[in-house]
Amino acid sequence: MNTRLDLTTGCKMTNDTSNHWVDGLPVYIVTADHSMFCLPAFCYLFNKFWPASTTINVIGYSTPNFELPENVNYISLGKDRGAEFWSDDMINFFSKVDHKLFYLTTEDGFILRKVNEQLLFDSLAISTQMLETNPNFLRFNLTHCVSSRHHSVVGRNSLGNEVIAATPGTDYRHSLQHSIWNTSNFVSMLLPSMTPWQVELDENARFSNFDILAFRGECPMQVGHGYSKGKKVANWYQDVWRHMSGFSGLSDEDTQYIEKMGWIPEINVPSERDSSGRLIK
Repeated sequence: MNTRLDLTTGCKMTNDTSNHWVDGLPVYIVTADHSMFCLPAFCYLFNKFWPASTTINVIGYSTPNFELPENVNYISLGKDRGAEFWSDDMINFFSKVDHKLFYLTTEDGFILRKVNEQLLFDSLAISTQMLETNPNFLRFNLTHCVSSRHHSVVGRNSLGNEVIAATPGTDYRHSLQHSIWNTSNFVSMLLPSMTPWQVELDENARFSNFDILAFRGECPMQVGHGYSKGKKVANWYQDVWRHMSGFSGLSDEDTQYIEKMGWIPEINVPSERDSSGRLIK
């Protein structure tokens, strides 16, 4: 990214909550038939820690056979044809939406504490600015994922927080975890017949010309991961980047409640995949 950002002005929240700014950020959660069971845990934590009431748009396939909160809008894409058709389904869906930016993560990317509203606001403000000034802008990551790998400082927000850009060649430049996406570039980065893991990890992601931004230091949110390669992560309630954030994880009360409800169960892997997401035959 060659352009240095000037973000020291214009990124300040107001006290007017009658038309809350976060309503302008569509929220999408992607799931599949074999993993939708942890949606109740995701929605419980999202509704507790997101800074305002909003609609959670879940993009899935089969209709869940369990209850979800009233603010969930479940969008069925029809039959779940398998992970190899994931990119085709996303291209078909997001090429038809009428908003230029959206928030996206997966159903097992659990938010672990109250989201920093000012930094989330700034992330959206910066993303909006990038739409107007940078045709290569792809996404603004809301966690420590980008700062945990090689990056460069490209600006600061109104409070002095450093804004960084991911270095070409680094892993997870196209991570599907907790980001504000440029809709047009999200669709254009996807190739047919790609699994979510291929989208994140193949060479197209590592060496794309897209710009990926984030904050260094304090970030808008701390998150845990529920499953890895189809297996439950034992410490799903811990901040993935706790060594950077200094935050250990979810409260014992919430952890015990979610476990008691059985929302994050042990599962059998439906099929084994290698590190790139390809099926192991």
